[in-house]
Amino acid sequence: MGAGKNPYLRYRIIHSCLSNRQHRFWTIAQLIAKLADHDLAVDKRSVERDLEAMRYDTRLNYNAPIVYDRKAKGYCYTDTSFSLDRLPLTEDDLRALTLATNILHQYRGAKVVSQFEGVVDKLGQVVEHLRQPQNKKLIAFEHAPYYKGHDFFDAVLQAITDQQPLRIMYRKFDGTKNDEHLLHPYFLKEYRGRWYLLGYSEARHYILTLGLDRFVSLAPGSVAFKENKTLKPKAYFEHTLGVTLGKGPVEDVDLWFSNALAPYIKTQHLHHTQKTLREDESGLVIRLKLIPNPELLSLILSYGADARVLGPEILKEKVKKTVGEMMQHAK
Repeated sequence: MGAGKNPYLRYRIIHSCLSNRQHRFWTIAQLIAKLADHDLAVDKRSVERDLEAMRYDTRLNYNAPIVYDRKAKGYCYTDTSFSLDRLPLTEDDLRALTLATNILHQYRGAKVVSQFEGVVDKLGQVVEHLRQPQNKKLIAFEHAPYYKGHDFFDAVLQAITDQQPLRIMYRKFDGTKNDEHLLHPYFLKEYRGRWYLLGYSEARHYILTLGLDRFVSLAPGSVAFKENKTLKPKAYFEHTLGVTLGKGPVEDVDLWFSNALAPYIKTQHLHHTQKTLREDESGLVIRLKLIPNPELLSLILSYGADARVLGPEILKEKVKKTVGEMMQHAK
């Protein structure tokens, strides 16, 4: 086997030698012989380069504690507990691994993820161990509860991949009967823990958004698939909060927030278009470039008295109307 194409295997073999507590010191000749036992033919210079790489190569980042002992005339580890299995990860690496692991755990029931569940579990254990060397709980992630639409996720994703139209039995939350949709599926979008399917409606002749949690049943549609020539998700949601595409134009949505809430709004923007117009002792005023929709209305209302709509006027009126209806229900 060509040694040049297997540097990581060579590093592993050298590491196993230097980790041997019964044979602590290793000469270059002994390391060459051990590598030859594994069908890796190398010369003296190759082993010296490997030792240097294990010690100093910043791309490997092993930082192996290898020294040459003149008295023993051999190489050894100064730290006998050193292991290549201790992942040389930066804090940014750990953050990325933690985030990826928790995202995968959210969807561990989906078939597209289930085949990797063992890997996800092992990765989670490694990250947990690295983050909690003293078995202390340092961070807690929010885990999604049971989600009804999860049952249809795999079938919908496969239909998008296969360009297979779908016949969907659908019931709105406020509905008393099922509606049937013949949809050409194009795109899946997640918003606040729920999945939505966007596709071309055969009956309505425009792009429709349907929540997977309101699916009653799903079956293949017996029509030719209409290719997606119009829906470009990035542009489609450029000025949309959530998943409901509003019917009006893009508006300058000006919102006021109290000083108590201002730091939260500034450090976690409500939308990528957010700009600060003013901040003083009276509070924070921001502007969003959005098409007003139900999700925007719900978000504003969620802040209660700490938020106020300054414009556009039609959005102000919707907030007033909704608050009035809420007050009626509170009586």
